[in-house]
Amino acid sequence: MGDETEERDRPPTLDEVEALAGVGSYAWNLATGEIRWSKNLFVLLGYAPGSVTPGLETFRKALAPDDAAEIMARLERDARAGNTEPFTYRVVAPEGGFRHVRSTACFLRNAEGALVQMRGTIRDVTETMRSEGSLRESNALLAFVQELAHIGTWIFDLATGVLTWSDELFRIHGFEPQAFAPTFELAPTLVHPDDRATMERVSAELTADGRTGRIQYRVVRPSGEARTVIACAAFQAGPSGSRHLLIGTVLDVTDSRNLEGLLAHAQRMEAIGRLAGGVAHDFNNLLASMVLSLALVRQKMSKDAAATHAGLRDIEDAAERATALTRQLLAFARRQPIEPRVVRLDAIALSVDGLLRRLAGQGVETRLASEPGLGLVKADPSQVEQILVNLVVNARDAMPSGTGVISITLRNTTVEEGHVRKHPDAALGAHVVLEVRDTGSGIDPAVMAHIFEPFFTTKKAGEGTGLGLATCYGIVRQAGGHITVESERGVGTCFRVYLPRTFDHVAPEPARAEGDAVARGESLLVVDDEEPIRRATVELLERAGYLVFVAVDGADALAVLDANPVISLLVTDVVMPNIDGIALVKLARARRPRLRVLLVSGYVPATAENSGWRGKGPPLLGKPFTNAQLLARVRLSLDEALDDEGDPLQ
Repeated sequence: MGDETEERDRPPTLDEVEALAGVGSYAWNLATGEIRWSKNLFVLLGYAPGSVTPGLETFRKALAPDDAAEIMARLERDARAGNTEPFTYRVVAPEGGFRHVRSTACFLRNAEGALVQMRGTIRDVTETMRSEGSLRESNALLAFVQELAHIGTWIFDLATGVLTWSDELFRIHGFEPQAFAPTFELAPTLVHPDDRATMERVSAELTADGRTGRIQYRVVRPSGEARTVIACAAFQAGPSGSRHLLIGTVLDVTDSRNLEGLLAHAQRMEAIGRLAGGVAHDFNNLLASMVLSLALVRQKMSKDAAATHAGLRDIEDAAERATALTRQLLAFARRQPIEPRVVRLDAIALSVDGLLRRLAGQGVETRLASEPGLGLVKADPSQVEQILVNLVVNARDAMPSGTGVISITLRNTTVEEGHVRKHPDAALGAHVVLEVRDTGSGIDPAVMAHIFEPFFTTKKAGEGTGLGLATCYGIVRQAGGHITVESERGVGTCFRVYLPRTFDHVAPEPARAEGDAVARGESLLVVDDEEPIRRATVELLERAGYLVFVAVDGADALAVLDANPVISLLVTDVVMPNIDGIALVKLARARRPRLRVLLVSGYVPATAENSGWRGKGPPLLGKPFTNAQLLARVRLSLDEALDDEGDPLQ
């Protein structure tokens, strides 16, 4: 019992203390070269205590081979110079691999001041090094995540008064990381003057409640750029419950706010487009009925009724102007019937160059330039001409004195992620750009948000419909592209039309009807749910010599087709209730694979947009159409060879 008490009460030995601390010690007599190791130093260097004679060579063998020469040279230099600066190196671990140790030393001198003995400790710091490495990796990962998410952080130590910023917080404010020592006095000077009152309110909330909600304000970078951020902050209590740290986060939301604004604009434009498309659809049906009825009246009238003919001509002129208006509306709404094909934009621009120069006027210089090797695009050539005309007219009207320069430039480009972030309706990849730049008066910033909206115009009453740029917008979107605008007051405006580049071959010119367009004994089926249009269409075709069958909807049309195998051409409206024209053609082709088809519509619904018929399926006759256009297109449809492989409706 006494022995146990004595053992419990005795102080620990030096060996026991070293073992607990993971430390070994040594003494090196610099005069004789004798070296003594403590018991635990043997263990740290990978030897059994007393199994080897301590010495420089034994020490070398314990070192990591790659480090041995450098460590031995360092040790000898320190012994000669009396250097006591600690250093860290690797030793071979008994279990394999390496362990990190840290050496510290002191020196004894004789009466003359000469170095006589070097004493030191070697401590195992492997776990400390691992922890420090993990901490560095964690900090590096945290910094990367903050940069990726545009989130900056700051910490204020209430005890020391030290404020620290993360690297990303410096970047959000427009500075290089660690560019200066941040202070609370500096922070308000970086905030937009109009938002500093918000910061004062936040400080009051912090003082009262110990935390803030999410607040939004703007910071101003040294370049003058304003960035929108969302910030919050809270106190962190120490072990005793008292406030210890004040911690805050700052999230840069500038890009997302810009995208939200662009998305809201796009949604507003889409809503206006749906309205415009619906109005134009109904209006086109009325116009179609009017135009066809006029054609019938003209055919039935006596030729010497000149006055009546003149009156009818006036009605036709009004109908044509209304037709042009609805086509512009449908172009904006992206519901205009089109026939896209692979084309060269530079060839189209050259073909209308003379027209564009006349439109620009004598006082305006028009310059046309195209990059060599310009890519191809898939578009309706007439619509591309319409874009050029509208943009040039718009540029001409921007010249306050009637003089200036309009530059039309065509080039290839690749749309990348940075561009898409600014223009969410853009698509990545290869594009061809049509740029129209003027030296006019520029566009007021308040107007920029509305310039593509239909009927919006800054011109005087009677000088413009407000559909020119809306038409361009709709045409470009319908072709799968996007349009941007940049403008500066007093400098000018630049519109850029981006159309997706295609690597298909240029399509040949579409076949044209030649000779007369009269019937050759064929039988047709006309399908339209609008009775006036259906009646007039049938009568005009019968007058041209065709045998015409009639159906009022899709179900009726299928029954007529089944009962009359002599029908060689299906003439059907696209927009009909229940079974629309696209669905009808699919069902009809399932019964009659070689049946020829002519689609008729003044409006392309969203369901037809996604069906794949455009540019590859049956031909399309746009409403309203004249008698001559109807007969020519019917004759062309009957005479054309069917493209079984290229028709997506089969």
